[in-house]
Amino acid sequence: MLKITIDLHPYGSVHGRSIGQLRIGNTGTSVDKVYGNYKIVVYKETDGHKPVYEGHIKQFKRSDGVWCLVNKAINNYLKKAKANDKNSDRKDMDR
Repeated sequence: MLKITIDLHPYGSVHGRSIGQLRIGNTGTSVDKVYGNYKIVVYKETDGHKPVYEGHIKQFKRSDGVWCLVNKAINNYLKKAKANDKNSDRKDMDR
């Protein structure tokens, strides 16, 4: 599993606080060693209790590397967040 934590350190302070976390786990459901299937979980804070997003990346070409996998996971989350923002904007217009 990959666990990417975002820490905020105001003014470069040694003491910071975690403001988000991305976890990417191999699901073990791939049929070969070339491609992998992954579960994505995003947390607003690192308490690990309230995910703000859960999704999957299917048939990721492992040779593309870890940073491409992280990028794809972040883009999947951002697409979902953007769609949710559009839906909430529409609800606001209906009022």
